[in-house]
Amino acid sequence: MEDMSVVSGSFQPMLGGYYAKQGIKTSDWPEQDEGGTFAKQWTPVLEQWMKLVDSGTLPKENVGVSNDQIKQSFMTGQLAMFRSGPWDFADLDSSGVNYGMAAFPAVDGGQPYVGGGPDSPYVISSKIDGDKLKAAEKFLSFINSEEGLKLKEENIGQISISPAYKANVAPQLKDLYDKYVTNGDFYWVNWTRNGTVMGQEMASQFQLLVQGQSTIADVTKDLDAKWADSK
Repeated sequence: MEDMSVVSGSFQPMLGGYYAKQGIKTSDWPEQDEGGTFAKQWTPVLEQWMKLVDSGTLPKENVGVSNDQIKQSFMTGQLAMFRSGPWDFADLDSSGVNYGMAAFPAVDGGQPYVGGGPDSPYVISSKIDGDKLKAAEKFLSFINSEEGLKLKEENIGQISISPAYKANVAPQLKDLYDKYVTNGDFYWVNWTRNGTVMGQEMASQFQLLVQGQSTIADVTKDLDAKWADSK
């Protein structure tokens, strides 16, 4: 199971692995806004992702269930697996549940990938200047220092592959980190503009798809239209 109120964390590694295996150029990724369409690039992966829904692995009842509820069901033995990461390790460990981590399976024509990625980016607004800009630059420099990366790892579960810091990877994640993360085999949709709007639309459309109220063609058509309208 996964939290369907946000962009699908199971679809994205499948999509990234498909992009990689098929050798699809970045310029053809629709989210890069260089001419690719959701209808062309996402349809083959969505067709296979829907097998999770049709088989009951990702049940329709999943829509409307929060991540905390999903995690609680897993910790109490009511759920076999759910999409997770280092942000959940403290709760999982304290519950005493015996668990492990694995990459998402590859779709046909793809390769196994993990969702998300290391070193989440920070940006400085182009609208600030003077002392605010200097303070932002100082903070950004600190965040990317050994001390800053260590604090991010310890307090928010952020993993890093920065040469400035040797990550202290949790044992549960070590195999995935070594096999996938350090090799760049991870993916998360990086919208080149209007990320909040597109992320919300993607989540909304996927909910309709899972509930049988929409089709793959409807979803990709909607995303293409929303993307065009957001320029």
